[in-house]
Amino acid sequence: MSDWPVQIRTDELIVRALYYPYHFKNDKLDKAAFKPQKGSNKISVMRHDWLKSDGCKAQAKRLQRDGKTYRGFAALCAGEIKAAGAEVADSRHEYEGHADIQIKWTTGGAGEPGPPEEMIEINAVAKKLRDSARYYRDPDPGYNGWTGEEMR
Repeated sequence: MSDWPVQIRTDELIVRALYYPYHFKNDKLDKAAFKPQKGSNKISVMRHDWLKSDGCKAQAKRLQRDGKTYRGFAALCAGEIKAAGAEVADSRHEYEGHADIQIKWTTGGAGEPGPPEEMIEINAVAKKLRDSARYYRDPDPGYNGWTGEEMR
């Protein structure tokens, strides 16, 4: 296990791998990129300060599959996540450098929407995260290393 701190600083850069078509609507970043999967309150992200751009891209490409095409990253500082009404926590048990954005509501299970007031709150937090995020399109998704602009 690494000696990286479990505590995440407010200025630490957190990135979300983005995949087409799941995270885009009309070729623009959609709030769906920041909504938990059904039955969960967690959104999978990476600790860029520790993995660096190449490590984040390698992990993002490992998760790519047919119908889920890697496109780049959304980046936020941990403080921006907190300001949007969510928390971010280290989850290195998944893999070193993994973290989760956690919201206080759990989405409904498969085929079951959650309570309307909670779904409104989940959508509001997702929209705030999307609006705060900086989108970094990968100019060469097929290449193994990151060649895009520096993420901040």
